[in-house]
Amino acid sequence: MTPYFPLRNSLQGFDFKFSNDRISIERFDIAAGRSDLSMHGELTGLKRALLGRRGALKLKADITSEKMDANQLLAAYTKGSRFTPDESVNKDEVSDEEFLADIIIDSADVSGQTPLIVIPANLNADINLKASDIRYSDLHIDKVTARLVMKERCVQISNTLATSNMG
Repeated sequence: MTPYFPLRNSLQGFDFKFSNDRISIERFDIAAGRSDLSMHGELTGLKRALLGRRGALKLKADITSEKMDANQLLAAYTKGSRFTPDESVNKDEVSDEEFLADIIIDSADVSGQTPLIVIPANLNADINLKASDIRYSDLHIDKVTARLVMKERCVQISNTLATSNMG
């Protein structure tokens, strides 16, 4: 739990292998609020990127989700990006449940426009997405599959299939 992404989060199925230039993600499961996400893939190019040699990180991943509440996730992202720590509060005197109740949000807590999500210039990604039971505004998406390719701060979405309450 963090005030920068104010949802209850849990990580499971953490299975990684890594070297000085590669992270292989065998399994990674995360639940955030009412959403879940599973991923496997690999991230390469760490050595050049970390040593400042203008190397690009390359991510190749398969992501699946059984349930995603995009309203809640975007609200958490928006609220977290506005968070500034209150130094006058002694965090040692506050219980975990009080802290959680203080910062946790619901999708109705944030209204208005959501900020842009900036993609790092040094990230090249090839992601296969399979998701079901997605909520975004009044839209309910039963199933979606897509391929996302990210390069030079741009995203290309292709091979997209979706079924929703709107068609």
